[in-house]
Amino acid sequence: MSLANQNPSVKYHFDENFKATALGGMALWEQAARKLCLYRAVHEHLSDPRAQTLTVQLAAGLSLGGHGQAAADLIHQDTQVAKVLGIERCVGPKRVHPTLVKMAGRRLRKREEAYEIVGGTKSSGSVRCKRIKRESEPATPEALASIRSVNFAVLRRAFAMIPKEELKLGDFYCGFLDGSLLETKAISGELPSKDRNGNQSVLLMGFWLGPLLLAFDLYPGNTEEGSVALDLIQRGLRVIDDLGIPRKQFLLLADSAYGQGHIIPALKDSEVKYIVGMNRHRRYLTKKVREFHPGYWDNTSTPARNHRFEEFCVFTYRAQEWDSNVDILAARYIPDDEIVAQTSFLTSNLTPKHLGMLPASCQGDSLFSSVWLTYTRKQQCENFQKDFLSDLGMHHPSSSRTCVDQILYEIAQVALTIGVFVSRALLQKPFRKARLWRIARTFYTIPACLVSHARTLYLRLSTAPAHSIQTAWTQAMVKLASLR
Repeated sequence: MSLANQNPSVKYHFDENFKATALGGMALWEQAARKLCLYRAVHEHLSDPRAQTLTVQLAAGLSLGGHGQAAADLIHQDTQVAKVLGIERCVGPKRVHPTLVKMAGRRLRKREEAYEIVGGTKSSGSVRCKRIKRESEPATPEALASIRSVNFAVLRRAFAMIPKEELKLGDFYCGFLDGSLLETKAISGELPSKDRNGNQSVLLMGFWLGPLLLAFDLYPGNTEEGSVALDLIQRGLRVIDDLGIPRKQFLLLADSAYGQGHIIPALKDSEVKYIVGMNRHRRYLTKKVREFHPGYWDNTSTPARNHRFEEFCVFTYRAQEWDSNVDILAARYIPDDEIVAQTSFLTSNLTPKHLGMLPASCQGDSLFSSVWLTYTRKQQCENFQKDFLSDLGMHHPSSSRTCVDQILYEIAQVALTIGVFVSRALLQKPFRKARLWRIARTFYTIPACLVSHARTLYLRLSTAPAHSIQTAWTQAMVKLASLR
């Protein structure tokens, strides 16, 4: 028997001279954050010292796997990891929410402003209260501009140091638009509303460049994505311009929620290349293609994965409320495990001269086949947004106030950028491109003893992790020191 028949006696005491932390590996995160100028950015763009501290504290806590506002407790409860992060005094649990409200440019609400009495009396000592559902009060434009300036400062540094092949699809910088419903039980929250599934939720819409989130917005769960997409697209394009990416080298993938008459012309005018799904018009378009002669369809010898047959045709379409015609690419295909053909519809402004800019895996035997193969990459791109929400614990808004959620998700974007930088620029195989939760579990949770001497912090890291982890962590630190 490999287990002891009887538990040994356990003796313990807390040693005041034993200064150790289970999160010594966070030194890698702290050095990466400094390399991306996070500490300098919060000092330049956030005037409140407590806001500066909380931004770093929450970003670190979310990177460790914390959830929402409670992520700050992971750093507050460990005095030694706070030293590793360069935090002299953490923001306590009772001050997290008030600080976020102040960062949003709003004021705290008194209890009588947030609750109404629905039963009992104060004189009887038994009072039942109900939270008042108020109109959404977003963060002020000035407050959002400040935290977004921090975000962009970190993003710009990360973009400069992450290998460009991590952000490209062939010779194109590849981006995408996506929306996710964030479910919540906060019935009295300002922003949540019933979505199409009948759940209380908030809609997060993101504009991405590969694994990097460039811009996002929060909306009520019943918002139709296409109706508010133009503002997000314009914000995302401004970030692209500020990063120095030529618009003609940017390829945007979007699903059929964005295949609307006011969005397609705006994308044409923006000069970016795009492939947008048009299945929201499937009912009419399917009737249209049924009228075509079989000879109008072109077969392909390079079908997408899991398809045993594909054919394409192109025609123009103009809905009644649209101002111009749109070229529609119809793809009719039969999956390997089915016998009935399915039809999907796209629109794109790619031309034959752009085929050489696509990777070999996206080049078919025709322009139509190549556009279709490229569009199949959208599902892989959308996983970035799913990973962001799950790995950083942001799938459920943690506050009933819109302004707090806005600031919190901006800080989560900072944590995402740092995580992508560590994953894509610092770590080597087999840990390269690791999910953020795996990085936290593998590299940030290395125990260490801390010794401070003058302005130097010495970390004696435990050798308990596997040798491969020790090597990868050391190589990441060396690579980090070599970056300029």
